[in-house]
Amino acid sequence: MIKLESGRIITLHSLNQRPTYAGVLEGYPNNQHNDEFVERCRRHAIQMHGSHVVVIDPVRRPEVHPFYRPGNPWGPPEYLPALTCQALFESRPIGNEPAVCSLLHIIWFQEKFALPIDLVVVESISKVNWDAIATNWSE
Repeated sequence: MIKLESGRIITLHSLNQRPTYAGVLEGYPNNQHNDEFVERCRRHAIQMHGSHVVVIDPVRRPEVHPFYRPGNPWGPPEYLPALTCQALFESRPIGNEPAVCSLLHIIWFQEKFALPIDLVVVESISKVNWDAIATNWSE
């Protein structure tokens, strides 16, 4: 359970996690690669679930990579946290519509497998404007 700044309580319904750079075969991640990866995660979640998705901005860290040389066209290395987490949260319905609950997919990145969800991420999730973004679900 997470209490949003609005006072609404949301509950974790499902959670999928995977290594952020699974499948990267060569080179190193940079700012552009990471931007594209985060956007692909968002688009994939929308295609899979057909609802709104919130992506919590990941903490990005520059890091020395043995293949990086100044002037390299890929630019300097930049890493996202080790795990990509995609979750479905639920709460009471929005407004007065007849619905079972309201739902929202949230994507974030953290260094260790959840649970627990990283406290910095929980703080960001607590600021989500649920009533403006989530979708009511009816049977």
